[in-house]
Amino acid sequence: MPKQCSTREENTTVKRGEVPQDREDKPTKLRQKDLDARWTKKHGKSYYGYKNHINIDNKHKLIQHNAVSDAAVHDSQMNDAIIDEVNTSAKVWADSTYRSRETEQ
Repeated sequence: MPKQCSTREENTTVKRGEVPQDREDKPTKLRQKDLDARWTKKHGKSYYGYKNHINIDNKHKLIQHNAVSDAAVHDSQMNDAIIDEVNTSAKVWADSTYRSRETEQ
């Protein structure tokens, strides 16, 4: 996927949920960039896009809940969307980023 360069001003506009002015007049240019995706860094490398968060029932091996967020959302912010207290297992296997005292309770 080619890297898409935007100015700081364009990035600020997009983060406010607005469309950059130079793209409003040019629908072709507007289609070339996903305005809902965001940047994040992991191990010093930049990524642009989305994250999938899933809850899999251990007993049945089926996806119980799925949530998609932009890449900048921290994994722990998706706990409420995917953790289900009615799951058949009392254990939760998760990446350490999902762990907090609040979540453990």
